[in-house]
Amino acid sequence: MQLPSFAGFDLSGKRAFVTGATSGIGLGAATALARAGAHVICAARRAGPLGELHAAMEAEGLSCETQELDITDVDATRAAFPALGRLTSWSIPPAWPATGLRSTPRPRISTPS
Repeated sequence: MQLPSFAGFDLSGKRAFVTGATSGIGLGAATALARAGAHVICAARRAGPLGELHAAMEAEGLSCETQELDITDVDATRAAFPALGRLTSWSIPPAWPATGLRSTPRPRISTPS
């Protein structure tokens, strides 16, 4: 997998969570954040492309981990946050590209303040 290029600012020591991370806007966001120095948790529905993304980022020395997750499944999404165990200590807001939201009527997910 070839990752998009990015020239930007320093996010070293920061963390972000990106949905739809294996294609389109999500891939661009995950790559840009990682290349800027952030540790990125990449979420997407398909394990295969997540593995390819992890390998591509690791090959570039970027900091990431992956989480198989369908954000149209509200219960699974709610359950993923405590499992990730990082929400209250994140230094930058999580990135939430609009992936799969049209197929779920008005998802309502609250996160700890």
